[in-house]
Amino acid sequence: MLGIFLVEYVSGEIFTAAGLRIWNYSHLPLNLRGQITLVYAPFWFALGLGLETLNRWIDRCAAALANEPFSEPS
Repeated sequence: MLGIFLVEYVSGEIFTAAGLRIWNYSHLPLNLRGQITLVYAPFWFALGLGLETLNRWIDRCAAALANEPFSEPS
């Protein structure tokens, strides 16, 4: 979630500096310069968990295709 917020904030600042206003959260509470808002934190957290699950599944499939044993990272 923090990584997603960081990317969203930095890219939003870059777009704004370039004269583009792709998103604007200034009308929502708990926003930081209108680039990010904590209102969406539960959504980004759930998305991050889903992406972690997808990543593990892809790793297992790749290991199976390569006929190698799969070991969970520690």
